[in-house]
Order: sequence, then C-alpha cells, then structure tokens
Amino acid sequence: MKMISIINLIGAVLLCIACVDDKTGTPEEPAKYPLMDFAVSIDSDLYHAEIDQYTHVAKINALDEDQLLRIGSVSYTLGNTDATIYPDPETFLGNWQKEQVLVVYEGNKETAYTITFPRVSESNEGEREILFFDNFNTGTTPDENWKLCGYANNAWSQYFGNAEGYSNVRIEGGCLVLSADKADDKYRTGGVRSTFGVPVNTIVEVRARFDKARGGFPAIWQMPINGRPWPQSGEIDIMEWVQGTPEKLYLTIHTANETMGDKSTGYTTATVKDFDTAMHVYAAARTEEAVIFYIDGVEMGRYVNEHLDDPEAAFLQYPFGTGDFDIILNYSLGGLLNGNTTWPGLITDADLPAEMWVDWVRVSEFSE
Repeated sequence: MKMISIINLIGAVLLCIACVDDKTGTPEEPAKYPLMDFAVSIDSDLYHAEIDQYTHVAKINALDEDQLLRIGSVSYTLGNTDATIYPDPETFLGNWQKEQVLVVYEGNKETAYTITFPRVSESNEGEREILFFDNFNTGTTPDENWKLCGYANNAWSQYFGNAEGYSNVRIEGGCLVLSADKADDKYRTGGVRSTFGVPVNTIVEVRARFDKARGGFPAIWQMPINGRPWPQSGEIDIMEWVQGTPEKLYLTIHTANETMGDKSTGYTTATVKDFDTAMHVYAAARTEEAVIFYIDGVEMGRYVNEHLDDPEAAFLQYPFGTGDFDIILNYSLGGLLNGNTTWPGLITDADLPAEMWVDWVRVSEFSE
C-alpha cells in the first residue's frame, strides 16, 4: 500500500507539471513550406491541390481535359511573405498541361513544385499545338495582334466612328473589355479584329461573358481575309446575342449556297442562362470537312462539306476548306440605320453601358 501511494504521488506531480507546461508554454507553430496552398477555379468552383511537401508534387485530382481548358483563375499561399513564384501561374490560363513546374524563390533558396492533373490523359496531352494565345494580362490596350474595328454603314459597325481611340476598348483585370455606351448624345461601340489570319484545320476558342442590353449586339466571329464579296467566301459566327431571344445564343454559318434562299445556313441556338454573369468558352473548329461549334467543350452543332461535283457550287456550299479567316470581337449596337430598324433591334439607353469581358483567346491546331 505504501509503495502504491508513492507511485501515485509521483504520477500526480508529473501530471501537474505537464498541465502547467500546456497552459503556460508557447504553442508550437504549424510547419511552414514554400508552397502552402494552391488552387484553381472554374466559374465559382474552387479546386485545391493535395500537396506532398516531400516530393513537392501538387495534385488536383478533380479536373479532366475539358475542364483544364476552362480554368479561369489561380490562387496560392506561400509560406514566406517575401517569397515569389515563377512563372506567374496566371500565364498558363488556357494552356495548362498535365504537368506544369512552378518555382518558389525565397532569397537564395529555390523550390520547384510540379502541379499535376492526374485525370488528364497522357495520350491527349499536347494533342493540339497552340498557334496563338492572348490572356490580356499586360498593358491597358490590346497589343499589335489586334486593331480597332472601323466605321462602316452597316448594322454592326455604324457606331465605331464615334469612339475616340480606345475609349471603348481597354484591358482591365486580366480581360479585354469592349463597351457600348452613349456619350454627348452619340452611341459608341467597342470592337477589335485580329491582324493575323487563322488557317484551316484549327480551332478558335474565346473565354468571355457579356451584359444583356436591349439593342445590343455582342459577337465573336470570323471573316475570310481577301475573300470574295460577302457571303461567297463565308462567315463564321462563333457566338451572337440579340434581344429578341434573350436566353439564347446564335452560332451561325453564312454562305452563298444556291440551295439556301436566305444565304444564312447552319445556324443553331444554345440556351446558356448565365452568360451575363459567368465566363464560358465559345469555340469553332474549321477543317476541310466541317465547321464545328462548341460551348465549354460540348459540341453544339456542325456545318459539313457536301463535296458537290461542280467546283463553283462546291465552293459556294463550303468556302471554309481553304484560306485564312480573322477573329472579330465586338459589342455593337443596333438601333436605326438609314432610317430603318436594324435586326439587333431598337436601343434602350437605360441598359447602357454594356460590356463584353474577354478572358483569353486561343488558336490551336485541330483534327477530329
């Protein structure tokens, strides 16, 4: 009994000492690593990486190939407030690979992390060669790959002449912003078109969102370079919106196909209810065989080459198998033209200003 009492007494003393240390000692700070957190977002969804601090591999398991293209922003936390990361992860938007290496610099110390997406197939990685990519992350106006749209006496470009310089075209927050407004009792619109041509067997992808405005005409489209008079060499409307169908987007082909009375063929509509609040990827692939429309990687429709026997009829039916097309991005306004109401409809001033925000534009090689 005496021995047990002594043991109990010693245990009690040790327990008390431990309790005092727990209450009065400084809590141990969590370990700090060069890269503490890494996440990517698609629309409003955030995907965090599982980071192995021994192998320096950060896995984002949830995303597949199509979602990889839709990543809209990147966030991360570094363990040292003075640390930097290179390259800037934002530069990979629209061009993420299955594995991407980022380096964290802390003074003279460098730690390389591999950001990996395990669900992305090795066989699909790098399948499409990127020919052009612009994420609008530098400067305040577009670079030499773009020029301002100019005035013409037609529905979509009649107000470009009222905008002074880049008053309705700017780069802000990593986006190209095209605006339609009214100033000094004049309507003004913003638009740009590429200074380069896009060849056949490519896909043009544009990640964007835009406001609804009655009388507004936001569009993403392509026209042939040095083509025949419209519409003989074709027109590809990757995305158009008008007030008459406020919940729908138009994806349209224009040709001079003699079998089509209205000379506007292959159009389809897509219902996208949040295009004014969320970014979506609008795309069109052009090959010798078909023009294929996509929204967020999902095929919406296609216009096919019928390979007609007569060469002239064949060209008029499918003028998309050769030649270069440019890229046009605009937020235009309809209203009246030469005293007549244009097809985008009358303008409601209360809806202005209206804007289209373009996150990035990418041109890649394409084959089915």
